Amino acid sequence: MIQNALPQTLGTEVYAEIAEEVCLDYLSFIRAKAVENEQNPAKLKWNC
Repeated sequence: MIQNALPQTLGTEVYAEIAEEVCLDYLSFIRAKAVENEQNPAKLKWNC
């Protein structure tokens, strides 16, 4: 996704930096929407 939106001439380090920034943005968004002290939290198995 990120690589398709950027020039192909950038190095892998640049892609890694941008990906980290995007992931941190997503994490911030998720944390802002999270319910504190959730009584029934989701139990996910990502199988990664």
